[in-house]
Amino acid sequence: MRLHSYAPHSIDDVTEEELKNIYSRSMVRRRSPGRAVYDLILASPPHGICPLCAHRIASSIDHYLPKDYFPELSVVPMNLIPCCADCNRIKHSYYPAEAGEQILHPYFHRLGSERWLDADIEYLHAGPVLVYRITAPESWSSDLASCVETHASRLDLFLLYSELGGVEMAEIRHRLNRLLSQSGSETVKAHLIAEAESRQHSNPSSWKTAAYFAMAASNRFCSGDFG
Repeated sequence: MRLHSYAPHSIDDVTEEELKNIYSRSMVRRRSPGRAVYDLILASPPHGICPLCAHRIASSIDHYLPKDYFPELSVVPMNLIPCCADCNRIKHSYYPAEAGEQILHPYFHRLGSERWLDADIEYLHAGPVLVYRITAPESWSSDLASCVETHASRLDLFLLYSELGGVEMAEIRHRLNRLLSQSGSETVKAHLIAEAESRQHSNPSSWKTAAYFAMAASNRFCSGDFG
């Protein structure tokens, strides 16, 4: 995908404000002529989940190439991305200048079924923390690998996933303590691997898949240092 090569340019015969108003008045406004298209785009993500963060509910539409710089794309469907309010706010008016600086476009970027999101358990003063990272499959091009890194960095996904992982570890702590006291650390590890494999079957690169594989890989964690 080469949307990074589409540069802002001047428009004749119509003002930028007029083009942007087509979106706000004719698509976003309820009962407007284009509202049905707006609603269709907003309802398109599987399970209603934001395709940018893969966690929060998609409740808004973002202009992949921002309408402040590309008003001529204000109502072009391929430029309208369903997303959550937080991703919309964080991304704001960002647009790429190079191929590797592109944020992932859910209509065009295909990441395949290989795992590419991983995590490790690190122990800080507050206890175990999940630290996320991208592990690019060999099948990816260098540009795609750079795009995924850019995507995660620009949208603060590693911090989001680390925070969600901390909540997940707190919620399962009681069960893990029971397994440890009843059957030992190997049972804890086997349980975490089973949970990871179940999540991998549904989504190989979800933050939960990476979290459970990381917990299972940490001998310290499996031995009872749950935080």
